[in-house]
Amino acid sequence: MARTADCVACHSTLEGEPYAGGLPMLTPLGAIYSTNITPDKETGIGHYTFDDFNNATKHGVRKDNSALYPAMPYPSYQIMPDE
Repeated sequence: MARTADCVACHSTLEGEPYAGGLPMLTPLGAIYSTNITPDKETGIGHYTFDDFNNATKHGVRKDNSALYPAMPYPSYQIMPDE
C-alpha cells in the first residue's frame, strides 16, 4: 500500500528518514505537519492494529478516534481492497 499510495511523498522530508513525518503542508489554518508512520511503537504507528490502520487510511479516523486533517486523501483509499 505504501508504494501504491506514495506515502513517502507526504510522510518524509528531504533531510529525514523515510516515513518519519515532519513535512509541513500549508493550509488556510496554518502549517500542519505529516505524522511519523514508521513501525516504531513510541513515535510511529507500530502500536496500531490492522483495524486502527484501516480506519485511518480509509476513513480518516485516528486510533484515538479523532479526525485526520483532510490533507490525508483517505477518500481515495476507500476503494482499495484490504488484502
